[in-house]
Amino acid sequence: VGFMLLVGALTLIALGALEVSSERVEFTWWLLQRSVAFASLTQFASWFWQVLPLVGKEGLAPAFHDLDRIPWRTRMHAMPSVFHVCSSDMSLMAGCFLGVAAGLALLSGQAPRLLELMLWLVSLVLHLSLAHAVSPFSLTTEEMFCELSFLMTVCCMSSSGRIPIVAWRWLCFRFHLGAGLVKKFGSHMWADGTAMLHHYYNQPLPNCLSRTFHHMPHAFHVLSVHVVGILQLAGPFGIYAPWPAARLCIGVIFVGLQVLINASGNYGNLGLSTVVMCLALLDDDAIEW
Repeated sequence: VGFMLLVGALTLIALGALEVSSERVEFTWWLLQRSVAFASLTQFASWFWQVLPLVGKEGLAPAFHDLDRIPWRTRMHAMPSVFHVCSSDMSLMAGCFLGVAAGLALLSGQAPRLLELMLWLVSLVLHLSLAHAVSPFSLTTEEMFCELSFLMTVCCMSSSGRIPIVAWRWLCFRFHLGAGLVKKFGSHMWADGTAMLHHYYNQPLPNCLSRTFHHMPHAFHVLSVHVVGILQLAGPFGIYAPWPAARLCIGVIFVGLQVLINASGNYGNLGLSTVVMCLALLDDDAIEW
């Protein structure tokens, strides 16, 4: 089974590379870089205001407060973070501020190629460090930004953008298919169609529209479960359809799904990072059109 999955993954990546070879993606790649930089900037800015009340020395769950007796090397191996060196309030604030500064420099698009590589590397280290420091209060957002920053660090030296776009489309495929598989096999409520009956009031942060969605008719909730399941299990394969229009339609559907999810609940920058990821499904002709 593992071998078959590997062959399937390599086949999809090869199809993606073949498709991108006939597309113009230079501006799409530029737009994706700037968009990821903006999303990273907003994530660091968000933590700048929250990090001390949550994981500061006087916060709800001070960062690494229960790991003092564990050897430093063991901690770094299990949970790599620059804040193991110093997790003072000043260090946490400085890390967030440095992330914002790196995001602004990357967003400007004026940094030389080598400096841009270093800035993405700094963002990666800071996202990874924060992911462990704020773990009691993190959904999957920090892990997502670690992966986005890693991909940008690896791919930012490319000028044509063809190889990076292949990598980002594979990430988009894997993320959405994974979300569908987790729902399908992770909870019986998604299988029997009852998940949305409970979703709106037990999600991380209900917002002002959550109550309205919760009181929608029973048939709406059941239909929502099945529609989301189809979109996330079957939709990702449309990314590798031989027709560019199919890929663009899938991108619009994924973005629309994120808009609905974040209209009915507050998932922070997780929705923004997912929308940014979907920009890789564009090409220059679609943007010009």
